Amino acid sequence: MRLKPDGSVRWSRTFDAISKNDQAFAVEQTRDNNYFIACGSSQNDHFNPVSTASTDLWVIKLNLDGTTVSGWTTTWSSIVHQGKFYGSTGAGFGDPDIGYDFKEDLNGNFVIVGRVGSKNHDVGSGNNVQGDGDIWVLKISSSGTKLKDTVYHGAYSGLDFARSVTVDCGTGHYIVSGFCTSCESNSTNTELIFLDISSDFDSMSVHTYGNPNYDHGSFNVIQPGTICLL
Repeated sequence: MRLKPDGSVRWSRTFDAISKNDQAFAVEQTRDNNYFIACGSSQNDHFNPVSTASTDLWVIKLNLDGTTVSGWTTTWSSIVHQGKFYGSTGAGFGDPDIGYDFKEDLNGNFVIVGRVGSKNHDVGSGNNVQGDGDIWVLKISSSGTKLKDTVYHGAYSGLDFARSVTVDCGTGHYIVSGFCTSCESNSTNTELIFLDISSDFDSMSVHTYGNPNYDHGSFNVIQPGTICLL
């Protein structure tokens, strides 16, 4: 939905992947004057036809008038779906692939962060996927082509989520925050986690914080002068 300055509706659209539970978590206007609605998830796993319980990371790119940007559709079984889908080949509701936040980087690519439940398909073969919900960082081009991805989990089992990402203009790195259950030996409590990932995804430093309870990170704050305002 796009609103006018007085709060009235300029236009409104609904998107339905395949009549399941669809959610959107983040939206921003891009440098090419489109809207990027990312980190929505469709409760239908297009990469695992034996299960309709898992979810795929789903992104939509719109023109300012609410129409879909050319090339940003996906066709399955002769049905055209709005947006593009990314994910693994997990089976069952315990293996959802979800995106919660994104940022456009200095090169016009998009870095999306969230969670991945399994491996294969869009999850790079070099990633060590634990399979019970790991942090997933995915980079796609302005046209939606997958460029890079990385997966992180702690030494134990448990659900891990990335909830926010920003671009550090001082280094060009992607700063990701979230929480890590697999960083706790009891696999129940969580630690706040920060990932500092180079733009080429070749290096990553990990920092965790908190006491033996529940510590979450949801938004990043970078000192003035270093955050990228695009």
